[in-house]
Amino acid sequence: MLHLAALGTELGYALTFHDWDRIGRETPLIAKFKPAAAASLSDLGRAGGVPALLNTLSPLLDLSTRTVYGMTLAQAVASAPVLRPDIIWPTGEPARAVRG
Repeated sequence: MLHLAALGTELGYALTFHDWDRIGRETPLIAKFKPAAAASLSDLGRAGGVPALLNTLSPLLDLSTRTVYGMTLAQAVASAPVLRPDIIWPTGEPARAVRG
C-alpha cells in the first residue's frame, strides 16, 4: 500500500482512503503469503508468478496497457497459466479465513 501511494504521488494522482476502500472491495483476494499464510513468495513463482496472478485478475485490468517490454498486458499474460491453484485462487473463489 505504501509503495502504491508513493507511485500515485509520482504520477500526480493522490489516492484517498475512499480509493483504497473502493479498490479493496472490488478486488478479490486471490493469494495469501507469509506471514498471513503458509505459502511463501517462492510458492508464487512455482504457481506461475506475477504473470499468472495478473492473468487471473485480467477481468479487472485494462489489458490494452503497454508493458515495459512493448507488448500489451493482454499479450504478456495470455500464456501465463496458474500452475498451482492452491496458491493462486480463481476470482470466483477468493481467499477465505479457512484457507491457510
